[in-house]
Amino acid sequence: MVHANLVAVGQLGRTHGLKGEFKLLPEEAFQEVVLEADTLFVSVKGTPVPHFVEYIRGEGTPIIKFEDIDDIDSARSLQGAQLLLPEDQAGEAAISEEQQFAALFTALTGFSVVDVHTGLVGRIESVEEMPSQWMAVVRKSGARQIFIPLHPGLIKDIDEKKQILYMNLPEGLIDL
Repeated sequence: MVHANLVAVGQLGRTHGLKGEFKLLPEEAFQEVVLEADTLFVSVKGTPVPHFVEYIRGEGTPIIKFEDIDDIDSARSLQGAQLLLPEDQAGEAAISEEQQFAALFTALTGFSVVDVHTGLVGRIESVEEMPSQWMAVVRKSGARQIFIPLHPGLIKDIDEKKQILYMNLPEGLIDL
């Protein structure tokens, strides 16, 4: 369970040695931020509990030691626990895939849509978030508006210099 304003950044692996150390398993996107953290929240029975980092050592799979855990028995109770950081400390890596797509999609306003099979469809007037997906509002020749789903599976290429969005649209979509 992830708590408001906290981002899951990895987990504690198996214990290491007898002094309360753990193998540290940060998510790849958060590795640098986790290795530099002074405090990490550890999810204990669904509640985030702050723990001060005594040290992190090693490469590959680093070893972490918290100040308040000094023996293997205390460490075992946290083995496998989720690690959390406040969003502001997690940095840009905390931006979700959905937020990244939102930024990309809204930047497509003004681009021309070209279907790889039928050619030019029209220009994107706006991009709107619908309940299930992002849609490009495209002005087709003849002053008609159509909605085109901005699904990553339909996007073939984006030429930023020429402002062209190449898509593989399902047959009949632009005729609706």
